[in-house]
Amino acid sequence: MHIQLPIVSDDTTIIVYASSDVNDYNSVNKKKYTNTILESANSFKPKIYSEKDIRNGELTRMFVNLSGFIIQKKGIALILPISTL
Repeated sequence: MHIQLPIVSDDTTIIVYASSDVNDYNSVNKKKYTNTILESANSFKPKIYSEKDIRNGELTRMFVNLSGFIIQKKGIALILPISTL
């Protein structure tokens, strides 16, 4: 997954994610993935030595062409994700 962190201004940051074709050694699903929006993501082909349930096809792979977040600083408050509270 490519990650870009361009700074738009002093108080705004954009985080952008793009999926690439990952070799997770899944013996069931060997389908190749091509990112149709961001061609540079197609040149990144990482190999991941995943856990047994992934290699055996017990989990489903999911790809996202392009996704992201816009983060704006408002005052001095710090907002944490719910999972870390």
